[in-house]
Amino acid sequence: MEAEAQGASNFVIPSWARVPRFLTYREHIVPTDGRRVSMFVVETATERSADETARRVTVSSAAYALSGRPVFTDSVEVLIDRRGMQFLTVRSTMDGKEEIKNYDPPLLVAPAEFVDGTSWTFKRRDGRIATVVVTVGSPFCADGFRVTRRWSTDKGWRAWATDHYCPGEGWRGKERVDIWTTGERSWSWTTGLVADGVAWGDPSLEERFPEGGPPD
Repeated sequence: MEAEAQGASNFVIPSWARVPRFLTYREHIVPTDGRRVSMFVVETATERSADETARRVTVSSAAYALSGRPVFTDSVEVLIDRRGMQFLTVRSTMDGKEEIKNYDPPLLVAPAEFVDGTSWTFKRRDGRIATVVVTVGSPFCADGFRVTRRWSTDKGWRAWATDHYCPGEGWRGKERVDIWTTGERSWSWTTGLVADGVAWGDPSLEERFPEGGPPD
């Protein structure tokens, strides 16, 4: 689904907001014990509506252990308009338990125009307040941008997560770091993205985790 559409009001879906009809990738997690766990993720997108002012898409994803065992499913209602890419509803199922979160107003995920240093806050599903910062440039593409969310608790645990977007390509990958009160860290990141049959390369972990990545 090419996300460039122009209507009577001259609204143009940003090229970085392209939403593929079908994509796959692997997600890797290294907890504090250093043992790597990997999952295979499949996403499909269905366009719900599109006009001269906005586009609305449902993105459904399912994650599987490499053995084939289902891990979780997500369904996200996405709105793309002059404000940017936003979430309307997130429905998640894991271990047989379903959680639904409706956002009113919609949750801004990435702004339509990426300006270095743009920031805002939002309330996570766990109730914690996260700070979001846009940074121009990405290890995936020099002309792209990163959206980084940071949050913490009053007990000292903190975390950050980054999504990468590239013009003409869309979402390219993500990373996350959790820093525990003991000082131990855990990491997660994606690799091997294939979007609508196009395989994209990955930068090194050194580029993605400049403050120190997972152990080999």
